[in-house]
Amino acid sequence: MGILVDRIKRKANHLFVLGLARVVETFPPLADWLRSHDFRDKAAVVLRLNANSIRAASPAVCDGLRYELDLNDDLQRMIYFNAYEQDLISTVLPLVNPNEVFFDVGGNVGFYALHAARLMQTGCVYAFEPEPGNFARLRKNCELNGFERRMRLHMLAVSDTVGQATFFRCDRNSGWGNLKGFPDVRDSELEVKTTTIDDFCNCEGISRIGFLKIDVEGHEPQVVAGAARMLGEKRIDYVFAEYVGCRLPSFGYPFRDFLSLFAQVGYQPDAISLSLVEAISRGQVPENAVCTNFLFKPKVSTQS
Repeated sequence: MGILVDRIKRKANHLFVLGLARVVETFPPLADWLRSHDFRDKAAVVLRLNANSIRAASPAVCDGLRYELDLNDDLQRMIYFNAYEQDLISTVLPLVNPNEVFFDVGGNVGFYALHAARLMQTGCVYAFEPEPGNFARLRKNCELNGFERRMRLHMLAVSDTVGQATFFRCDRNSGWGNLKGFPDVRDSELEVKTTTIDDFCNCEGISRIGFLKIDVEGHEPQVVAGAARMLGEKRIDYVFAEYVGCRLPSFGYPFRDFLSLFAQVGYQPDAISLSLVEAISRGQVPENAVCTNFLFKPKVSTQS
């Protein structure tokens, strides 16, 4: 009986999502209502929308920030409707020090970088994005908000080596571009320049990073490896790294190894992430169903 009820609920939810998406497409003024209201399945509705039915202002104002967006792109459409990683950005912003350096590795069109730049006083945001189309929008969005003095933009992929690598694009979602070459998200490819956090900081004279955000679709272990010196010397206050459970295990990084990457350089999960870490470790949450960022901070020494 319980299984049947669950199936009925899932079917009803599916029909609700499809129905609301079709209503919004039929009556475009409802798009403004969708942008300003939050509810459980909002993201699913947004992803079902036909972008050609939406008459969006350009530039669009999202949470007080100005963006030039392509609504045919899933990630950018989520930003437009204020449905993109709202829980994660609310975790990040209180930890941003306006007088320190913020690194956005995997900057895309600037969602995290712009939010951080808005807070900056004497600090600076460094955003890294290797894909030329995304980078052009990142630069445009920086200019639209007048953040040129608060942001430094670099068309680079961050990895564990300095040189070049093949970057694989995904046409339907610019946030799924990657250096791994997943079979389902490799619509086209190009050669991009790579750097490491350690080498970049050495060249730029950066001695400390207040906050490091990493979202690079399964390449997180390589980014962490390329920051071994900065992390080992505890020169990074917070690391906010994505774990892609449907990808990383197939490349030899189950969740326990993901945690070990940080433990080896003296970092531990922050209290914000600890409950989910424990649930995954106990098997209460399947690791292959997890796709979110975890917050790490330096371990506190117990020696007096």
